[in-house]
Amino acid sequence: MLVLYETAMGYCLFKVSDEAKIESGDLWKEFQTPEQASKLLKLKALHRFTSTATAVEDITALQNGKLGKGLKQFLTDEVIGKGKGKESLLVIDPHLSRSISKKLSISVSATEAQSELWHGIRSQLSALLQGLDPKDLATMSLGLSHSLSR
Repeated sequence: MLVLYETAMGYCLFKVSDEAKIESGDLWKEFQTPEQASKLLKLKALHRFTSTATAVEDITALQNGKLGKGLKQFLTDEVIGKGKGKESLLVIDPHLSRSISKKLSISVSATEAQSELWHGIRSQLSALLQGLDPKDLATMSLGLSHSLSR
């Protein structure tokens, strides 16, 4: 199982080491420490936005439940191109799930039950993206939010 996570920096594709833990009711325990989070999720690919303009374009598409150019290319390269098309992909938005399934023929799911997963990733993101300074991500988030609000 793969997990797609969007940040102000770009898209992250994680591989889940134990799918049963994702379905368990106490998933939050897997994110109590950076080490536990890193055991559950391994970063497989990262697509950085090349500019604020491309970030705004892609994030706006995501907000509308659509598949942006950058995300489409990223998933084509990393999931379909590397033979992972048979694996299921977890995303946060049901509308995006339908768009990806329709355009790329990837098995995608998005359920409300996964909210603990998204919260856990957000809480341990700097550990999951080794070498990322949380201050840098905060700066990128602030810049992108200003651009999106215009």
